[in-house]
Amino acid sequence: MRYLLLGVTWLLVSAFAVAQAPANDACSAAIVLTETSVITGDLTGATSDQALQDCVSLPNEDGVWYKISPTSDKQLIFLIGTDLQEDDYQLSLFSGPDCDNLTCELDYSGFDPNYINNTLLAWDATAGNDYYLHVAQVAGGSAPNEFELRVEILDYQVNDDCSGAIAVTEGSYSVTLKGSTHTDDYDSCGSAYESDSPDIYYTFTPTESGSYSATVVSVFGQLEKLVTVYSGDCENLTCINGGSYNGGQYYDATAEWDATAGTKYTILLHADAADGYGNFVFTLEQNPPTTNDDCASATVITPGSYRGSTATATPTENIDCDDLGEGNDHWYAFTAPDNAEYNITTNSLYTTFDTQLILLSGDCANPTCEDDNDDYGNNYYSRIDFTATQGVTYYFVVIPFDEDVSGNYELTLNRAEVPMNDDCASASDITYNSTVRGSTFGATASAALTDCEDADDNDAPDAWYRFQPTTSGTAVASLVDQFTDYYTALTVYEGTDCNSLTCIAGVEEVFSIVEFSELSFDFTEGTTYYIVVHGEDDDEFGNYQLYLGEPIDRNQPQTLPNTTSGPVLVMETGRYYSTISAAVAAVPEGVARTIIVESGTYPETVNFGTKLIQLKIVEASPPAGN
Repeated sequence: MRYLLLGVTWLLVSAFAVAQAPANDACSAAIVLTETSVITGDLTGATSDQALQDCVSLPNEDGVWYKISPTSDKQLIFLIGTDLQEDDYQLSLFSGPDCDNLTCELDYSGFDPNYINNTLLAWDATAGNDYYLHVAQVAGGSAPNEFELRVEILDYQVNDDCSGAIAVTEGSYSVTLKGSTHTDDYDSCGSAYESDSPDIYYTFTPTESGSYSATVVSVFGQLEKLVTVYSGDCENLTCINGGSYNGGQYYDATAEWDATAGTKYTILLHADAADGYGNFVFTLEQNPPTTNDDCASATVITPGSYRGSTATATPTENIDCDDLGEGNDHWYAFTAPDNAEYNITTNSLYTTFDTQLILLSGDCANPTCEDDNDDYGNNYYSRIDFTATQGVTYYFVVIPFDEDVSGNYELTLNRAEVPMNDDCASASDITYNSTVRGSTFGATASAALTDCEDADDNDAPDAWYRFQPTTSGTAVASLVDQFTDYYTALTVYEGTDCNSLTCIAGVEEVFSIVEFSELSFDFTEGTTYYIVVHGEDDDEFGNYQLYLGEPIDRNQPQTLPNTTSGPVLVMETGRYYSTISAAVAAVPEGVARTIIVESGTYPETVNFGTKLIQLKIVEASPPAGN
């Protein structure tokens, strides 16, 4: 009987523990919030409260309460959820003198794609009023009981209206629409339309006349952005031009205009919706003069790399070469000094949009289409290989895949050259924990190359490296890098006689979709090893970066110094995320991605797993007074 009673007692205690309600389960016990903070809460055991009014779009009365009593006018922003899943929460905001006399002000449930699957609620609070926030799960939703609530109690920005506009110069700035309200000072202008969005103002006075661009790119999700440029004073703003989301790859908006030195221009940044409290990167720059906008003004080049921007270019109509798009394009001209193999490519971290390339020959009056390419190797870049005839002029046209998109690019013209390490006998020495770059463009296929595990013996051009370790251990040979631009294979041999090598390891591309190869092998002190970089197929060749060294555990978290929590851009998709972790989570397995972050001081530990990711850190600074 004693054991039975103890068992019953334990069950009663356990049941009581499970049913224990949160401390702020009732409105009268609401947790008081006084400053911007991140709060961890738990809805386990939450119950309904009679103070909850009937104003929730998807009613679920079981929740917890928070209270804010601002002493001055503030903007309240509540963000709940995670960046990695669609968490179904509902937020309800009430005002009133006490819990028995609440008035529903606003509610929101589900997730908002503008904020990467978070639920966001914003309200302009009046000093002296009490506000009560109710947090609950959407009935039938998948949100976990434990949640993270980001609360921002914000002063209003000084540039919330035109009279407080902040003066800026050319550069990139991190800005936000949080802490701003909607003004009625503007109408539609250019492609920027009037909306109920919060907005902020800047002024710009150029020191020299020319063509300028004001561009906005949102940090969170696919929030559509608007940018408008005016002349005149705040009481008499005159529309110059406006830009809106153009459906392009990077979800940006750009307004371009011809500016006069010494004239003050007012720039309005806003969004397309009343709840568009997003963060932005705002860039103001003078557009470079366009000298190669058509065939007649093509820039004459020789082998090398050339950077440009299509921001002020115009489309060239009726280029008779396949079915490539007709976006803003740039032209280059090259007259071959000899009969040789060449290629052109846009593979570069400087390239910021999905490119296409067209190769023409002849004259501008009647050019002949030689070849074209949309995507080569690393998906969003383009490459054309061609045999040039001495004395013939060739034209290269850089054009965006999406005709509504412009951006920066780097075009490289290469001439095929036989590398110094073209065969086993001339192999270049490589040491442990080192990285080398090279090209198999112009290399020949070596007779010493034989079938080796998963790497086939083929007639692809190759490059050879000799590794002579002074200790024993394990090494990884990897071609995983943005510089590698073709479908590769790796082979490792052992031996001192190039005519009698023993296969150690071999692999073709090991990550789906992209072209990178990577393998590991054990090595012994005093033994000679040969590492061969070659193509998966006979006709595969190009640039590569080879790393030889300590094994790479791609499943271990990595601490990324000198990075920030945003903006984080996955370049090939144009999507923005709030953290690097969220951006990494959005990258499919085996798909190469370039993640661009601002410089800063927010260290973040990120688990890349087996994903192929290259970080590019860019500078950005907030404007004075913001």
